[in-house]
Amino acid sequence: YAYVVESQLRIFDIDPVGNTHVEGSFPAVDSPNKIQVAGDYAYIAHNSPGFMIVDVSIPTSPSVENTVDATGSSFDVALNGGYAYTTTADGMMIIDIEPIGSASIVTEVPLDGYGGAVYYYDGHVYVVRDQLDIIDVDPPGAAYVTDSVWLPGEDLMDVTVVDDYAYVAASSGGLRIVRIE
Repeated sequence: YAYVVESQLRIFDIDPVGNTHVEGSFPAVDSPNKIQVAGDYAYIAHNSPGFMIVDVSIPTSPSVENTVDATGSSFDVALNGGYAYTTTADGMMIIDIEPIGSASIVTEVPLDGYGGAVYYYDGHVYVVRDQLDIIDVDPPGAAYVTDSVWLPGEDLMDVTVVDDYAYVAASSGGLRIVRIE
């Protein structure tokens, strides 16, 4: 299956590719921004209430399992080890997602800027907003910013980390590569 968020969550059956079709949809998602799917659940960063967990185990009838109120909108989401990391208007929020039914905020890490992409790698979360922020999230309840790197250019869009490098996409100026240690 492929999961797409736009004005709603849509679940596409993509097997076989030549017969791709909408298998199910969920219209109750208000202005979704990003989605991550793990197992039977879709984790959606969106405008209101901010973070939503949707059961997609039956693709023809997805249903909300839980919502977590973010401080304003939620923009992106990364998952790792029972936690969701989502960017908000005020920073980065860590949500304990196990068990799903009682998902709750563990902590919030204030950051400069607005919105932003998030990526988890090896005990750290990498957030791009007006800069690249590196946050130690081990343990999640004691998360703190270990480093911030200003990156020239405008509109930092996404971040991926491989080994000792963070790759940051920008709408102007292309790709920024930052060595992290």
